[in-house]
Amino acid sequence: MAGASPFLPARRAWIPYLCLLPATLLVAAVLMVPIGETCINAFCTLDRYANRTGFAGLRNFRVTLEDTEFRYAFWNTMVWTTAVVVLTLGISLVASLFLNRRFVLRPVARAILILPWASSLVISAIVWRYIFDGEVGPVNAWLIQSGLVSEPIYWLAQRDTSFPVMIGVAVFVSIPFTTTVFLAGLQAIPRDLYEAAKVDGASAVRSFLSITVPHLREVFAIATVINVIYVFNSFPIVWTMTGGGPANTTDIIMTHLYKRAFTDKQFAVASAEAVIVFAVLMAFSVTYSILLRRRGD
Repeated sequence: MAGASPFLPARRAWIPYLCLLPATLLVAAVLMVPIGETCINAFCTLDRYANRTGFAGLRNFRVTLEDTEFRYAFWNTMVWTTAVVVLTLGISLVASLFLNRRFVLRPVARAILILPWASSLVISAIVWRYIFDGEVGPVNAWLIQSGLVSEPIYWLAQRDTSFPVMIGVAVFVSIPFTTTVFLAGLQAIPRDLYEAAKVDGASAVRSFLSITVPHLREVFAIATVINVIYVFNSFPIVWTMTGGGPANTTDIIMTHLYKRAFTDKQFAVASAEAVIVFAVLMAFSVTYSILLRRRGD
């Protein structure tokens, strides 16, 4: 059009970014302000009301790293995260392959899959705490009636049984989301590839390894990172089922941090722990992304 400004297309290109700017600033404020405050608090001394009273340098980090309970909780967190994420990814992959097939009750099966994810984690943990209750839990009642045990097992009163039970509950509530992510990735794979492979005589295993696995690489990476961050930061399941007991043996980083901040009123040390957790998760995310990109190249 005659007389049109040559800068008009460039101006229009900025319109989407301008529309997203308010939401971006809001999210940045909600996320960055607490992170910044926590980082500052980690290097300060705080009173019982979380008011800054001075500069502490690296003292809070030294106290944290010398704390045997923190180191024990960190080890528990590593075991907890590894077990939950590995089991979740494996089971979810199998479930997504099954739900991707055509069968009569597939819509019903997919709806049932979402139910554990739709409910609150606290509610789910309360239900499972009742199921594994040592006195009135259905699990003990079934085991005793079946003759498998002669007396009740106090599942949540000892670490040897409480930690595996909580891992199982965490896997149960994590499967729906991860399966949905895998299912979306499977449905994005063109069916023509499988048909061509079948014509060429490829077996189901060969088709899975040569077609499904490469196409799910990015989806698998996203699911892994999200699950690691989600499980590493998990709080409701452990706190609701055992509160970190017995004798803090099932504490993970988040429950230990909560106790330091709101039970012991050591807000500065808790801030240092939070910064350490943030640094660990950032290092994992960046390292995993770099390794995945190199493998893809």
